[in-house]
Amino acid sequence: MEGYKCNVGKGILKICMGDNYTDATVVFREYVQNAIDAIYQAEKQGLITNTENYVSIDTNSCNISIQDRGVGVEASKIGPILVDLGNSTKSGNDIGQYGIGRLSGANWCDRIVFETSYYGEEVCSILTFDAKLARELVSQNDGQDCGDVMDSVTKLETKEESADQHYFRVTLENVKEELRNEDSVRDYLSFIAPVPYNENFYDDCQKKAFQKHPEFEELSSKEKICKIHLNGKPVVKPYSSTIYIDSKALRITPPTFFKIDDEDYGDLAWGWYSINEEAKQMGENVRYKGLRLRAKNMAVGPQDYLISFFKNPTDANYVIGEVFVMHKDIHPTGSRDGMKPSREFELLKIGLKSKFKEITSVYNAVSKLGSAALKPIITSHTQIAEYNLEKTREDLTEESKKEIENKIKESKGIVEKAKSEIASKLKVIDTAENADLIKEVMLKHWAKEAQRNASDYNAKAKPGHKINPINIDSIISSAVSDEAKPAKPMTPAVGNSGSVSEGIKPTVEPKDTDKYKQLGKSEYNLMKKVYSVINSESRLDEKTKEKIKNKLEKKILS
Repeated sequence: MEGYKCNVGKGILKICMGDNYTDATVVFREYVQNAIDAIYQAEKQGLITNTENYVSIDTNSCNISIQDRGVGVEASKIGPILVDLGNSTKSGNDIGQYGIGRLSGANWCDRIVFETSYYGEEVCSILTFDAKLARELVSQNDGQDCGDVMDSVTKLETKEESADQHYFRVTLENVKEELRNEDSVRDYLSFIAPVPYNENFYDDCQKKAFQKHPEFEELSSKEKICKIHLNGKPVVKPYSSTIYIDSKALRITPPTFFKIDDEDYGDLAWGWYSINEEAKQMGENVRYKGLRLRAKNMAVGPQDYLISFFKNPTDANYVIGEVFVMHKDIHPTGSRDGMKPSREFELLKIGLKSKFKEITSVYNAVSKLGSAALKPIITSHTQIAEYNLEKTREDLTEESKKEIENKIKESKGIVEKAKSEIASKLKVIDTAENADLIKEVMLKHWAKEAQRNASDYNAKAKPGHKINPINIDSIISSAVSDEAKPAKPMTPAVGNSGSVSEGIKPTVEPKDTDKYKQLGKSEYNLMKKVYSVINSESRLDEKTKEKIKNKLEKKILS
């Protein structure tokens, strides 16, 4: 305002020093994302290769250091970049955006020392921030503003350095205990940072899915990845090809990929999800259950940030996976505790809610296929064998034999009812892009269960009374074959007058997506999902929905 000088209060500095963080480990996110941005700049400039793309963190003493071999900071820009607050020079491609994170460790240490060298300069700049003094000054009501405090607590020194060196090192001196726990720091970074996946998850799960859907391998390769070494050991994303639920080892299915887009706004996000072979809830020990939202491969919000997008909160516990923001106008908040409001983010939310509904249907179908069909069939197979063996006893009365026959009949009825569940559940599973990979893992599991069940029975059976495990593949094929057979014509009913009433023929209304079947299965399934999103959008009236559908039909089928 003309005639008035704006004063920036010391309260702003308190926020920059981490005053708004309740979790001390968030400090590592701020320094790591700055390091990653510097590393990617160094790669673009040809200063390093992707084999040197790593951040080194040391927490083995009362001092913590975070170092990278990124571009460093030019000596002439130390003030604007490291002393000025909120004066960020970063671009839209960077993870960090606001230029306020470098002091975030100040509430947990006595001093912060920044050491940096820029390629081609024969100097190392050393900026010291006296965090202990800064905490004292911002707590005093003495009229000093933010700039006055920064001038009082910062000191710049230089020393000679080789011109070919480029790096940035942050050292937090005399750090509080909560920042020195290696296990908690590693755990936090594995969730939050853009580190590589665990090798066994890639080899056993991702690789198969990428081979089937190379376009998603390309999308994955475009996400930022940075190797982080914590006390000399690499940090990796925690996903694993095997999980343990109640001490039972269960395989994870290869990822099913998806993309959320909009006709007007383009690609919004892509993602993947996996379930376990029994489609059970992930156990308490599976800390990465649910779907994590990521922007430039850095996590956004807490682990349960996307849980409200599921119809029921517990649905999120059945899956693991990630959602990666693609649209340039969908941004995290400054604290990365969520996303900034925007039309694009609203569209993404609508798309995710529809997608999560589909995911819920798939894992429910896998779960029911196991619990309501395959498990009862396997159990009844051994029960029938036991009953048939019991029938051979010579001391049985006729009444006992009849009772056993009834039990056999009852078990066979359970088998037939279970078989009738199979086809409908497979149809739902087939709506998933990676349906064949999901079924492969799931059916292998139940084949093993059939083998185990038969083995347990045979261990107690007398010689000559052992059984073979039921063939799960044969059961599935039989159920699908029966479903594909044309329905028998209905028998005409004879009325009281003796005349024959006409048999009622079921009518099937054509779906508005049937016209897309000509495109092929994958494209047809995609259009079903698009129509599902349109139909579920409560803010659109029916006339508008029809208009959108007609526009799609004209554009795609003409």
